[in-house]
Amino acid sequence: MTHIVMWRLLETALGRPASENAVLLKAELESMRGKVPGLTGLEVGIDTRRRSNSFDVVLICAFESAEALEAYHDHPAHVAVKPLVQAVRGETVIVDYPAAAAP
Repeated sequence: MTHIVMWRLLETALGRPASENAVLLKAELESMRGKVPGLTGLEVGIDTRRRSNSFDVVLICAFESAEALEAYHDHPAHVAVKPLVQAVRGETVIVDYPAAAAP
């Protein structure tokens, strides 16, 4: 399964501008690497183009199964990141889809 989340951050939150919160959020999300069973890939990107229709931060995760993705939502490493996400996000979009089979 592939899990993609994009956040448009608040201009300011927690006393910091969105650009600083993006860096902090990236580090917190990357801290999940190697801690969540079934999470086989994790990439976090910060938008550099800053267009009006851009989102600020993207998380792309690969899971070995739909069950692993479901278990991830309640895993302590993921739960630990949620307060920061909730404090800095303005808008969120999510896409989950089965990984494509190799040709």
